[in-house]
Amino acid sequence: MNFDDVIESVRKPFASATSLSPEVFTSPKWFDFEKEHILYKHWNFVGLQQNVPGIGDYFVTELYGESIIIIRDHDKRLHAFLNVCRHRCSKVLSDSGSCRVIRCPFHAWTYRLDGSLKRATDFPDMPEHQKRELGLKELRCESWQGLIFVTFSQDTPSIDEMLSDLSKDFHNYPLEDMHCVRERKDEVRVNWKLYNDIDTDPGHGPVHSSTIGAQEYELSSSKRYYRTLFMPSNNSSALLPKDYGNGFDHIPNLPGRAKNGTLYLQFFPALYVILTQDCAWWLNKTPVDHQTTILRVGYMFPEETVQRDDFEEVVKTYFQRWDQVVEEDNWIMEQQQLGMSSAFSSSGPLSEQDRYVWDLHNWYVDRVQEAKEGIICTDRSVTSSINGRIKTVG
Repeated sequence: MNFDDVIESVRKPFASATSLSPEVFTSPKWFDFEKEHILYKHWNFVGLQQNVPGIGDYFVTELYGESIIIIRDHDKRLHAFLNVCRHRCSKVLSDSGSCRVIRCPFHAWTYRLDGSLKRATDFPDMPEHQKRELGLKELRCESWQGLIFVTFSQDTPSIDEMLSDLSKDFHNYPLEDMHCVRERKDEVRVNWKLYNDIDTDPGHGPVHSSTIGAQEYELSSSKRYYRTLFMPSNNSSALLPKDYGNGFDHIPNLPGRAKNGTLYLQFFPALYVILTQDCAWWLNKTPVDHQTTILRVGYMFPEETVQRDDFEEVVKTYFQRWDQVVEEDNWIMEQQQLGMSSAFSSSGPLSEQDRYVWDLHNWYVDRVQEAKEGIICTDRSVTSSINGRIKTVG
């Protein structure tokens, strides 16, 4: 991996800079680097609080090859546990549901909802101090606006710290009170960073020429942990232009600029939240490997809107717009990944339309530079370093 070449090409003044090297999007070695030094160290979106409303409610998700349980304990606190029994390493839960205790299906080791070991089958004389050391391994888990996140790092700042200077327009938008009425999940043959690029690429209007067309938005802020954008419009960006005026009522009393357009939050590494006048939606990209990404998209509306008698009929217009645009993006992303994988591909020049992508590539280079010295000086495996950052519940 040639770090210096990657950094040099992007760090030049915009007029002479290029995009990231294709190697960054196609190399398994780069992906291994990203997992340990970028992805594991950030907050990763895993789901919604509405899916675990009560005591004992849980769902199981997968993140970078690890199965993770999200569960609410008796004090209604959220936890994220590695889905691995401390006896013989079986998975303990699957899918989603509700439980009074967490019981391994293999040998019936039983854990409390807070992850502590309650009963170790066939170990009647196990001392309490040993039980305290054999609780489920726990990741840090936090939420913001009804969205749940986990991180593998004990050193990562809290989400509240990361978003402390985020515009009040985002904090005051009623996202937490909205209901996710539908999710879609796609496996896309593309590197996760390319999908990050297209989220804020105003130049890819030709891909959507028959749907939403070109999107003209402005970069409002570019920070260490997030970027925000704004697109002014009197119409909901969740509708196709042909359907303007046929959607739901705008949400009353929206804060600041939210009532006059669409707010975009790109929360690194891979969550994109869009807040518009009548609804909201999110897109999350979870890398599987260097050329495969799981794309999840969720569609959210105020409860009052969901309760409308005509909701099921009118919402079809929104689903049509969202699904068409996602499928168009998925298609062009796979075409770009194929091109990136050519032995003859190379970085290209940047037009004014690529300025936001260049800004995003500089964010990535910043993260590379932060990790560069450690990468060169150590050959620790991903697994061994991660084990030192996970606590055991006891």
